[in-house]
Amino acid sequence: GFMKGDLLIWATGVVILAGYLKTLSPSIAGGDSGEIVAEGCELGVAHPPGYPLLTMIIHAISEYAPIDFTVAQCVNAMSAMFTALAAIFLGYSVRSLSPKSIGVFGAVLAMGLFAFSPLIWQYAVTAEVFPLNTLFASFIVYLVVDFSQRRKLTTAYLGAFVCGIAGCNQHTIVLYEIPLILWMLTLLYEDILQQPLILIKLGVLFVLGL
Repeated sequence: GFMKGDLLIWATGVVILAGYLKTLSPSIAGGDSGEIVAEGCELGVAHPPGYPLLTMIIHAISEYAPIDFTVAQCVNAMSAMFTALAAIFLGYSVRSLSPKSIGVFGAVLAMGLFAFSPLIWQYAVTAEVFPLNTLFASFIVYLVVDFSQRRKLTTAYLGAFVCGIAGCNQHTIVLYEIPLILWMLTLLYEDILQQPLILIKLGVLFVLGL
């Protein structure tokens, strides 16, 4: 169930999001922000690899953005939300891997150090491809940690799908995924020997994510 530790992690996530929104870029920032927002509005193709998932999300925002806000402001706020969620998943991973005596406090400390580190903070308040990539990376680690401790096949299946869809945002995440996928397959080795269909399902879900 939802415990005090969960409440503290989510409360920390809300504080992080509030900090991001307070320092949010008011419009288009530097870097690739202008291109990312413009291509999203027009359903165009940004510089390689094109970032199709983010482009479609931004296009949806451009169609349904509140009238009082520009598309750039909405996308900047989305980046803030993605990064705050990444911090929350990081917090859960740290808590799971830490001794009970320091678990939740270690989680909150890790969340703060991560969220307000200069580079993460810089991209969290602008329209960029990195916040969504950061969210995927954090969520994948959370799923891997959860599976290593509870060995639920549904978690492995979800992880396979997320690994696939993460590649639709930024292809370089595959370098991050490979060692985690290999470790997951190692943990699943005995199950796969007994039920080869598991490996097929994992592969299909990964491809579906793409």
